[in-house]
Amino acid sequence: MQLPNLLTGKAICLSIFSLGYFATDLTAQTTTTFTYTNSGLNQQACNVFTTPVSINGHSHQICTGGVSYDGTNLKLTTGTSNNFPAGTAYLINFDFQAGTPYTISVNASSGSGTLVVRAGVFPTFPSFVDQSATCSPEQTESDISQASYKNGTNVTSTTKSYQVLSFTPTSLQTYLVIGADDANNSSTAYISSVSITAACSLSAPTGLTTTANGANLNWNAVSGASSYNISVTDNGVVQNLTSNTNSVYFCPAASGDNVSFTVQGVCSGGGTGPASSPYSFTYNPSLPPAPTNLSFNSNSPYTISWDPVPGAAGYYYYNGGNAPVYVTGTSISNPDAALTQNNTYTIHVAAVMGCAIGPNSADFQFTVPPPPPTCDAPIVSVVEGRFVELYAVSGAISYNVGYQDASGALVFEQDNIGTNITSSGYTVTGVPAGEYYVVAQATCSNGVTSAWGSPYNGMMQYISKTKAHLDSVQRAAAIGGNFGNNFAGTSANLLAYPNPTHSQVNVVYNSTKAGSAIISITDEFGHTVYRKMVSTTSGVNNYSLSVGEVANGIYVLKVSDGKTVHYQKLVIKK
Repeated sequence: MQLPNLLTGKAICLSIFSLGYFATDLTAQTTTTFTYTNSGLNQQACNVFTTPVSINGHSHQICTGGVSYDGTNLKLTTGTSNNFPAGTAYLINFDFQAGTPYTISVNASSGSGTLVVRAGVFPTFPSFVDQSATCSPEQTESDISQASYKNGTNVTSTTKSYQVLSFTPTSLQTYLVIGADDANNSSTAYISSVSITAACSLSAPTGLTTTANGANLNWNAVSGASSYNISVTDNGVVQNLTSNTNSVYFCPAASGDNVSFTVQGVCSGGGTGPASSPYSFTYNPSLPPAPTNLSFNSNSPYTISWDPVPGAAGYYYYNGGNAPVYVTGTSISNPDAALTQNNTYTIHVAAVMGCAIGPNSADFQFTVPPPPPTCDAPIVSVVEGRFVELYAVSGAISYNVGYQDASGALVFEQDNIGTNITSSGYTVTGVPAGEYYVVAQATCSNGVTSAWGSPYNGMMQYISKTKAHLDSVQRAAAIGGNFGNNFAGTSANLLAYPNPTHSQVNVVYNSTKAGSAIISITDEFGHTVYRKMVSTTSGVNNYSLSVGEVANGIYVLKVSDGKTVHYQKLVIKK
């Protein structure tokens, strides 16, 4: 039974107290008994109940302080007034379902004198439950009960008596309160057990039949039943089933079996009504035909499909010696993740109609294709702000360029750049100002996109708010410019000499910071013919480059430190 939280429900008091045991002529009943002998409670827990104590799966909570446990009984000490002073009551949280008749019996004895044991059922106690040492504010009988609640039966030291409360709640009741009081003197009630009996008045189910090719056992719904117990006999073998609806799925063991079943309604309180008359049938199901037109989709995730079989509720997919897989539709994608590339499989499929499994389809064989080839990630050869060049990747039809922040997160991406980025370069537009690592991807002719490559030289690049000043047009202007030998031309911070040169060139570079820079030499088409990473200091730096293997021609010498680019015309003549 699902228990509600404490302190919920409407404030409705249903409590009628009478003497003796309540006899019922209802069709069935079920009893839940809370027996405190050897229940596992301990003295400290019962004295305080700082947390609910669970007995028989139900929470016991103190109402007022002082309830104790002596190893056999719960002890409720009374006061001297006709109410519930501190230390005389506790509660059990229990779902009393609307419309179900109940009886509540309390097995109690008295330690001395004469006292009264009382019981009441309530939906909520907003101020009654108090776990504090002072148990204040205290809830009295006049606060919680009707006048009839006080009419209990005496319990003496020499007698035990079942005090009985009988009622039928009209709404969900959550709490049972057990208490004791004495109008004349202090005494103690010993509570050894509390029994809650739920009566159940239901009619026997009717209209028993079978559907779905013998797989569903059906009957007419019974008013007041919250569930059903079903007893099925299949060729003499009995199976007990339950269902929350007026139908249950059951497959007989084999075709030709003699099957019978009966059904019994179950009340919300747990009691059961009378069983139905048995319904018998011989299980001779109709078999569905074998599925046809099996096919294999070689695109991942790999899919096997077939034509639907009329009336089939599902299908069994058999892959070699593996356990069959039940499928509700007419296809299955990579079943059990068992299909691996380059392997050949032989499979078949059978339709399911109710409990009956039809014949297998013809065996179907297929080979899972190998994985498609992947592209290599491109290498970034040149970066000058937004201007990017890449080394070509074999088979690539386009490229993507990305800008990553210091954490490696992709901040900006420009896709589908043609192959010209590997020859004349490409100026990326829309990059926000900031510092980035520049990376690239290749898209190959088979449609596969490579991973992002390594950042350009492992260096961060500074992107200003203005467009980078070196592009293909400016490259041509640099080659056609008239540069002298003394920090002249387009860059006052870079000098190359001798110029022209045939094998050796000295580079003087005036840097504004210490760090690193890239010295490169590109031809008139933008191809890089020489490249070298160097360390820089703040101020004038001198480098010697060996260019003997570079062909005669007019070139652009560039020095880039990640934030600025300086360039100079260079002539090689041998």
